[in-house]
Amino acid sequence: MNTNDFFALMRSFILNILLLFGTVLVYQVARFTSNQKGLLKNLIIGLFVGLIGVLIMTFPFQFEAGLIFDARSVLYLIAGYFFGPIVTFVSAVTGIAYRIFVVGGGGVYAGVATIAVSSLLGMGWHLVEKYIPSSWPYFFKFYLMGFVGHILVVLCQFLILPSSNVLPAIRMIAIPFLVFFPIATAIVALSLENNRMRLLAQQTILQQKLLLQTSVDSAQTIEVYSLDRNYRYLTFNKYHSD
Repeated sequence: MNTNDFFALMRSFILNILLLFGTVLVYQVARFTSNQKGLLKNLIIGLFVGLIGVLIMTFPFQFEAGLIFDARSVLYLIAGYFFGPIVTFVSAVTGIAYRIFVVGGGGVYAGVATIAVSSLLGMGWHLVEKYIPSSWPYFFKFYLMGFVGHILVVLCQFLILPSSNVLPAIRMIAIPFLVFFPIATAIVALSLENNRMRLLAQQTILQQKLLLQTSVDSAQTIEVYSLDRNYRYLTFNKYHSD
């Protein structure tokens, strides 16, 4: 790889990573939660996430005609983990359709496999993280998800690309995919996790305000109390206490 190719690679990766933060904006504006209901809303969010994937694939580093690499693997890991199956499915179908029918080329199967593997691992990572020590900081948990995901993405290139292309391609993507992209996954995921915690905190505050107001406004001869799932008191009025 000459100097111009290296700088072109770095420029594309930096632009891809900046586009990844579009998921944080979508998550924040949509006030998305993991148990989000409403099929239409999920479909719309899925299309927006898919559009981010299309934009990422619009600015790739091209190894040769049709053989391109970009940060879509980070996007679909994040989508699978934070946005749930409907949003992930819609965004993955959007990305796969763009990769097949618009980009095409010799690496199309590897490109489709990258999207599929990343999406599935992102959705299934909740099962894996049960075995990760709870004392680990979120950053390291998300870094591990990114590292495992990109090992699988690199293996996809071995299994799908023509044998004459696979070793040069692996040498070119090894450092970005196994060093930079896991870090990018952790940073973007941590931003989304902070947004998720903030939304949950806001919901808790609103619920507590409602319970408090109900307790204050209730008639003096009506018992008002609230319990959590472990039958511990959240609030109660004086009449119930008496």
